Amino acid sequence: MKDTIRFRVPLNPFGMITTSGKEHAINLKKAAIMQIINGIRIFAIKNGVTEENTIKRLHLLKEMEVLHPRDVKNAETALHILMKMRLENNIRQLRTEQPLSNELSLDTVDKEERKILKEALSIAKRLQQMSELSFGRKRGI
Repeated sequence: MKDTIRFRVPLNPFGMITTSGKEHAINLKKAAIMQIINGIRIFAIKNGVTEENTIKRLHLLKEMEVLHPRDVKNAETALHILMKMRLENNIRQLRTEQPLSNELSLDTVDKEERKILKEALSIAKRLQQMSELSFGRKRGI
C-alpha cells in the first residue's frame, strides 16, 4: 500500500501527462504498471483471493462482485497497453544499443499512442484512488 501511495501516476489534475527530465520521460513500471498490479493485489488480499496471476485475480474479483465488470475490463486493457508500450520501448532501446529501462520518452510517442497512454494512465490513477479510499485512510498509511 505504501508503494501505491508513494509513486504517483503522472497525470496532473487537468489530465495531462507529467514528465521528468530533459527526455520528457515517464517510468512505465513505477508510474502505472505497478499501480494497477498493486491495486489488484490489495483488493485480492482483502477479499481472500489467493490466485497469483494478476489477470486471474481481476476476474475472480469480478465474480465475487468486489470490482465492477467495467473496472475489470479497463484495468486488464490498461495493463496490456502499458506492457506492450514497455516492450516496444525495450525493443527500440535494444535496436539503438541503449541500456534497457522502464523510462518511456514521450518524444518517441506519436499523437495516437499518447492518447492511448493517457487513457491507460487514467485507469491506473483510478485504481490508485480506489485503493487509497478503501484502505489507505483507514490504516493510517
